[in-house]
Amino acid sequence: MDNSKTFAAIQAGVKSLRSRCEKFPQCQLESEPRLFYIPGNHDRLINKYSSLRVKVCKCLGIPLDQNDPAPFPHEYKDLLYGVFARHGHEFDKFNYEGGESFEEIDYLRVPIGDPITTELVARLPFTLRKNLQQQAHSIWPKLSDDEIKEEIAKANQNFQEIENVRPFSAVIEWLLYQMQQNRYLKEVIEDTISEVINVFDNLKFVKLWYERHDKWTDWRGEADKIQAALFLLRNFKLYRTEKLWELVFKGKDYFIKDDLLEAAPREYLHLPPDIQYVVYGHTHDPLVAPLRTVPSSPAPLQQVYLNTGTWRRRHWKATQDDSFINWKNMTYVIFYRHDERIRRNADFETWTGALK
Repeated sequence: MDNSKTFAAIQAGVKSLRSRCEKFPQCQLESEPRLFYIPGNHDRLINKYSSLRVKVCKCLGIPLDQNDPAPFPHEYKDLLYGVFARHGHEFDKFNYEGGESFEEIDYLRVPIGDPITTELVARLPFTLRKNLQQQAHSIWPKLSDDEIKEEIAKANQNFQEIENVRPFSAVIEWLLYQMQQNRYLKEVIEDTISEVINVFDNLKFVKLWYERHDKWTDWRGEADKIQAALFLLRNFKLYRTEKLWELVFKGKDYFIKDDLLEAAPREYLHLPPDIQYVVYGHTHDPLVAPLRTVPSSPAPLQQVYLNTGTWRRRHWKATQDDSFINWKNMTYVIFYRHDERIRRNADFETWTGALK
């Protein structure tokens, strides 16, 4: 997706604000806004290739001092505002394979999240479309070719949304819901899931990853969670839908854990004492969490963790039935220096909106 028009609009809007503020002395902007780019787990290869870094700079409007820009930093720190920020995937063991030194070599190591995305999430709708095309006339014997194409496109679109299901532990429930809504596709969906999982499990990379991470001393480790999810998916055919739903519901807590919320307090161990706020993204879930109050002069230092969420459509599991409902969220955070609070008595503000 090309977001260059979005960033151009942001820059134009700020310049317009500056122009208007010049008419009112009490409203001043000290400098032009600066854009900082922090790579996330899906941007892993950008720092590996200078050609990609050049494209990012041009897209975001970041000044290019040379043809081979240095790798983008993985964290942002501002002592004046008391803010420390990083993407946050460093604490998600599915999407970060490096160590706690957080060197560039750590970020370039391939995590299991990459094949999960490409060989499970992306392969599922692709394989379903292939299987539906092969069996189309037996599944829809009374439909015309154009109507069949429309049905295949609809099913493909539905299964492309699997990455947007939240919480992620609800993915199996979402697949069950899709089968309930498309009972005539139940068999082909089951066969597709089995085919995709077999491809994933036989990847050399996945086998080696299991060997490194499957530890008998930690029965709730990352490898066990993946294997448990794949076990349920692989056995769709062996269980009645109601029985499988019961198993998923009982084991749901096994998959739920906010590793970033647990990691945020530990960040302060290596941060300057002036840092108040730790900011992450990655989870897609906006959050403001009070951490601790540290004695300090002239006032106690209140440490807070903030997550900026995401701007994309997500499918949420309904609380009262087995359905899923989707909408978009957008969250932004503003931090203030002490000398910027003359008319706005705030240290920070964060707002989350929903668009259905």
